[in-house]
Amino acid sequence: MALTTAEVFTYDGVALNTYAYNISTGKGRTQTPPLRGEHIEVAGRSGNVFLQNRVTGPGEVILTMWVVGHDVDGLVPGGSSMRLEFEKNKEKLLQLFQYNKLSYLTAVQADGTTRECWAYVADRLILETTSGRTRGEFSVALEIPDVYWQDTSDTTVTQTVSSSPGTVNLTSFAGMTAPVEDAVIEVRGPATNPRVTSNQSNIWTQLNRSLSAAETWQFNCKTWTSTVGVTNVTTLTTHWGHAKFMIIPPAVLPQLVLSGTGFTSNTQLKVVARKKYVSG
Repeated sequence: MALTTAEVFTYDGVALNTYAYNISTGKGRTQTPPLRGEHIEVAGRSGNVFLQNRVTGPGEVILTMWVVGHDVDGLVPGGSSMRLEFEKNKEKLLQLFQYNKLSYLTAVQADGTTRECWAYVADRLILETTSGRTRGEFSVALEIPDVYWQDTSDTTVTQTVSSSPGTVNLTSFAGMTAPVEDAVIEVRGPATNPRVTSNQSNIWTQLNRSLSAAETWQFNCKTWTSTVGVTNVTTLTTHWGHAKFMIIPPAVLPQLVLSGTGFTSNTQLKVVARKKYVSG
């Protein structure tokens, strides 16, 4: 199979940049997700009250594509015709872009790295064809329920924090363009009342108990669970700021701050997450 560009899009494992069907423009591929909720209007007051912690709706990707009467290598097989090949390709795309199905979308970047997301068809697909039915054009709108694209593998940052407060530079997360809301964060003891703060947003989560050197506190930002070993410590966990603990992509470098008392050279902060991006 011949691919027409180094920037490869796949949907459910099917490459979308072939000589049979292809993405024609980048229009609609890079857009920020819509904000949910409104700023507060107060009677008798000009303007409105700024509502800081608004959340976003699903992400969206619009793929503008064409389909022609060739095979994926740009040829018409013997015994076939452009019309027949067009119909085959059209049926394949209609099978691919179905409603009510969550599909795996990937995009290869210019540097060779791959970003991924799960998406579904959000709007009807209208195919406009030429009179000879050997070529057609259409756009398909895909929604991303988890909002953002991400790397295909986890990034892990581990750092010893022997004194409080200790700033952990998340150097490996530099370059992302969207917030991480699903990190798994661990604090290894000893520590008393350990608090993890996202430096850019000032959101923090704290465990209100002591950890021994043999204990590790883990909180999962996606499932909002807080455990020490197999013990649920949600009732001993407090949180301030946005409803979600987020690692914000700043202009320079994301940072977390670990504070508390009783730290030693054994105390450690660990972050596991995938870098997030507004576009693929």
